[in-house]
Amino acid sequence: AFHQFFEGFAIGQVVIEAKFGMLKKSLMILFYSITTSIGICIGIGVYLGESYDGNSTGANITIGIINSICGGFLLFMGMSIFWTDWFVNNPEMHTAGALTTIAGHLGILFGMAAMAVIGLWA
Repeated sequence: AFHQFFEGFAIGQVVIEAKFGMLKKSLMILFYSITTSIGICIGIGVYLGESYDGNSTGANITIGIINSICGGFLLFMGMSIFWTDWFVNNPEMHTAGALTTIAGHLGILFGMAAMAVIGLWA
């Protein structure tokens, strides 16, 4: 639930910036809320089931594959889509001074480092 909290903030920001109508934005938020809750319920049900062995080879391989796919998606979204939209395609950044651009890049790098530390801890 810790990860979904911050992911909800990120998705909320993207939905707010999207140029969609209110109905489409509301449906996006609704489906995120429903799928997150259903996923958590499935995870709790599997974990509490008597046949689940979290230390088995199959469980470790499955978790590793899923984590690597999710990490790849996050890196792709952060580095190629958001960074491009926020800095390269943003007309305000073209006229901003060097200090603003450097502060923006340092903020992103700090955020990436913080998420890496959280990822090691979690």
